Amino acid sequence: MYGRLGRVVPLVVALVLVLPGSAAADDQINERCLYPSANERFGITASYASLNGWDARRLYAGAWQNWTVTWWPNNVQGMRYYPTIHVTENGYEPERRWLEHLIPLHRSTIWFIGSEVDTVWMGNVRPETYARLYRDLYTFIKSRDRSAKIAISGFSTVSPLRMEWLNRAWNAYRQMYGTDMPVDVWNIHTYVVNEMVHEWGPQIPPGIENAVGYTEGDWERVPMPAASGGSVHASDRPEARAYFAVHGDSLTVYLRTGPDAGVADLYVDNRPQPEARVDLYAPFPGVISRTFRNLPRGDRRLADWHHVRVQVAHERNPASTGRWVRVDAAEAASTAALPGGRLEDDYPLRARILTTAEHYLDTDEMLEQLRMFRRWMADHGQRHKPLINSEFGVLLGEREGIFYPQVRDFMLRSFDLFLHHAIDPEIGYPADGNRLLQEWFWYILAGDYFDGQRIHSALMNPATRELTPLGHDFANYTQPLTTLYADLAITHAQWETAWPLFAGQPARFSLEAVVANRGINDVGLFHITLTQAGSDVTVKDWTVPQLTGREGNSYIMALEHAWQRTGPGPYTFRLTLDSAGQVDEPCDPNNVVTYTAGAPAHVDLALRRATPTLYRRLSPDGQVLADFFLNAEVVNLGSVGTRSSELPLTLWQQNPDGSLQLLDRRVLTPASWTGEPVKLAWRNAPVGRHQLVVRLEGATDDVDPTNNELALSVLVPTSTVHLPVMHRD
Repeated sequence: MYGRLGRVVPLVVALVLVLPGSAAADDQINERCLYPSANERFGITASYASLNGWDARRLYAGAWQNWTVTWWPNNVQGMRYYPTIHVTENGYEPERRWLEHLIPLHRSTIWFIGSEVDTVWMGNVRPETYARLYRDLYTFIKSRDRSAKIAISGFSTVSPLRMEWLNRAWNAYRQMYGTDMPVDVWNIHTYVVNEMVHEWGPQIPPGIENAVGYTEGDWERVPMPAASGGSVHASDRPEARAYFAVHGDSLTVYLRTGPDAGVADLYVDNRPQPEARVDLYAPFPGVISRTFRNLPRGDRRLADWHHVRVQVAHERNPASTGRWVRVDAAEAASTAALPGGRLEDDYPLRARILTTAEHYLDTDEMLEQLRMFRRWMADHGQRHKPLINSEFGVLLGEREGIFYPQVRDFMLRSFDLFLHHAIDPEIGYPADGNRLLQEWFWYILAGDYFDGQRIHSALMNPATRELTPLGHDFANYTQPLTTLYADLAITHAQWETAWPLFAGQPARFSLEAVVANRGINDVGLFHITLTQAGSDVTVKDWTVPQLTGREGNSYIMALEHAWQRTGPGPYTFRLTLDSAGQVDEPCDPNNVVTYTAGAPAHVDLALRRATPTLYRRLSPDGQVLADFFLNAEVVNLGSVGTRSSELPLTLWQQNPDGSLQLLDRRVLTPASWTGEPVKLAWRNAPVGRHQLVVRLEGATDDVDPTNNELALSVLVPTSTVHLPVMHRD
């Protein structure tokens, strides 16, 4: 790495050891920097592998996505492309072997890790599984492209039930990895949909075993000491619905009787006819139950999910003074672990229940979804990150009486809401004028049918590939917001510091950066400089003849440079784009990034990491033997090198009695030290588990010798080999 000085190279990504230091861009990023042209907030979703043959630029959108990862370059027709990795309970696709080739095609973009993983019909992923797969994909993508931005899967909707799924994924990640889930960009879908199992909509999220649901505004919680949970939910409105959703092959529902009680119709799994009609009238308050047995399993996704729907009937017993229906609780196999073994009426996990198409077109409900999610982000230290609505639109159609005029009005109201009104100074994104939402993607580019019915959400006609009336409405909104521009930006900067091991040696620094033109217009000749702050010293100067606009093939470039300084520091360096002021651009703060490297002015040698490699072979007498090669990384956590002239580095085997047997020894000297890992060897290691110790000795001026030793437990098996990477955090 340190031998490649001052080159402009293709984007190179590698895992590195980052020693203490700090890097920061000037804290002046604002709305003008984020979206120099407001049309770039608008995106489209397409069900096609590419946009070849589609003149989608007529929509003046800023980005597009298609729920997959294309083999085409990421920026086409002037739009950014956001790939999606499909995540399921069993893994993800594309697989790693394909992602290895796809990631370089989509540099510095936003990757969606799944789409609607909370939905039975889509990903159907349990939160604990998602946390594990997210970690795997996050680390893999970042290891191949440090400038990539990783976004969580968009949920089918934002609701208390979906937020519970997110809480479980968030907490599972913390439990498994000891840190918060690293999300660069948060992501949602804002469909206003029904959530009850066996009804239309995304169903109850996987991993949640029980839920209740009530039609909005129809039910009230009423304290009742005799009830299962000390309360009931009551309604006297005909056709008001209450639900208990459970797992199992039977379920029992408990209802309260009384002199003012009405009649309840009980439906199971959305069957068209009620399974039972229950007259709840009684001279005195009491309880009545109904049990439904031998419930058939659904398909592999719904499995043994069932619900009972309690619906207030129009009729009532003539002796009753009212038609009140009071729901108490339900019992099933999945409720056994709940208090009293019952799913009580006031259970906190509630599915949204919608019964009319008007709810679906409610932009006020979408605003509440944005607030709910942004409030969660603020509560979890994520407020200063962007939020994308990667899919919204109208999935209902003519069957529900929704035609082009209703879709048009909904779309334009949504645009006004997202662009002008969804602002909150307490929970919004500070860098974007406290907007709740930064980008939004309309569903769909082209498509006339969804779920067996004709819809009117397409922006382009799938047969003629011309703009539909809705497409013209979209373009008429976005075209006046469009500004052509060029904007240089440092999209990623990775700084490294290696302090000297021996006295008199220099400190070594390196920089890998990604520079892009975020705009449409090409950029001509400009300069990039790397300087040392507090002096007039120029560390490196690059002359760049051109960067194309983001639709071109040369809109992005990578920089690498390594240099040295003598002395304990601290040092501050600054990377500046367009240092001569040759480019007219809307945002200057993203042209500069600074880095300060400092460490205590003493010697603190440490063994940072020991990475073993094993080669197995058979001895002449047929015994399995192995040769271990251990790459030990030695670093200085202080900024002053040791005055010792020799540093023995040794590898030991620890015997069962605690004694040590020397396996290998290397001596580090000022002449031999290169900064690279030091290779230690153990040859002819026998089958079995072995305890090894790596030691660094000889530095009499080391302030903390406790970090000069690493212990490893390694296995020489007769077949497959699994080796750990041991490192000190």
